[in-house]
Formats: sequence, C-alpha cells, structure tokens
Amino acid sequence: GGAAGARAPAAAPAVLPGRLTLVVGNKAYSSWSLRAWLALRIAAGREGFVEHVVALAGAGSDAQRAELLKFSPTGKVPALFDAEAGFTIWESLAICEYIADLFPEAKLWPSDPAVRGLARAVSSEMHSGFAKLREALPMNVRREGVPVNFVGLRKPGVGEDIARICEIWRTCLECEYSGRGKG
Repeated sequence: GGAAGARAPAAAPAVLPGRLTLVVGNKAYSSWSLRAWLALRIAAGREGFVEHVVALAGAGSDAQRAELLKFSPTGKVPALFDAEAGFTIWESLAICEYIADLFPEAKLWPSDPAVRGLARAVSSEMHSGFAKLREALPMNVRREGVPVNFVGLRKPGVGEDIARICEIWRTCLECEYSGRGKG
C-alpha cells in the first residue's frame, strides 16, 4: 500500500493509429531520423504511427529548409507531430523521451533510476557529440564494398572522439550498474 490518499498512476494514454506522425529524412543516412524511428517502431509497432519521409536531396539548400520548416520549427528532421495533443516535438532525443512517456510498457529506458541516469547521460553525449568522427565517417548503412577512408580517421579530433566512445563503452560494461535496470 501507498500513503493515505495516494492514487494509482494513470494508465498509459491510448495512442490511436494516425495520431502520431513521424517526419524523417532517409534513415540510411540520418542517425537522428533512425533513432526516433526505431524508438517509435519498438514502442508503437508498425501500425502505431504514420511515417512521412522527406527527401533530403539538396541538403542545406533554401528549398530543402523551406520544405522541412513545414514540419519542424528548426527546419531539420526528425519531428514528431501528435495530432491529439496538437503539437510537434523536434530533436530525436526529445522525441524518444516523449515516446517513452506515451508507451511506458515498451520500457525504452532502464527501470533502475541510477542505470536510467547513466543511459540518459550516454545517450545525450552520443546524440550531440563526436562531430569530428561524424564528419570523417558519416552514416551510410547502405555502403557496400566501399573502403573506409582511413585518412579521414587521422584528422584532428577523430582519434579523441573514438577514444571517448571506447571509454563510454568500457564504463557501461564495467560499472556497478552493468546488468541492472532490465525490466
């Protein structure tokens, strides 16, 4: 039992198909679009949202920005429109947090608060960091038979980014929280 007068937590909102529209770029080349799409697909399933893909041809052009501003106040993707709430959320990590709130049963974050805090810190750093590495090795999941540009890996800052990523993985694998928070 809880404290006197305490109420049970409200049930998760019923999310109807068509309520959520996720606007993304090409998921093969945009890690930001891919991560929001993956979270929503895991949480809501195939039928739980509408996916709207915006062609990213002409990246950085005024025409492309004008097209993206129709969906996102930043002129970037991804953006999630919630028709029931009547607003748009932009930024992939904010979208993932919102999805986790809408679909708590999906358990997108670890249940243990300490582990969840660590996961959020790591996710934030991965989301916004490593600019030199991203520049040297942009995302391309369709890449086949094309050798990695190892010259790019020797550019200033790339080695430091890689070392930091390795440090993050070591921290997560070796810390006292490893294996906690599942469920």
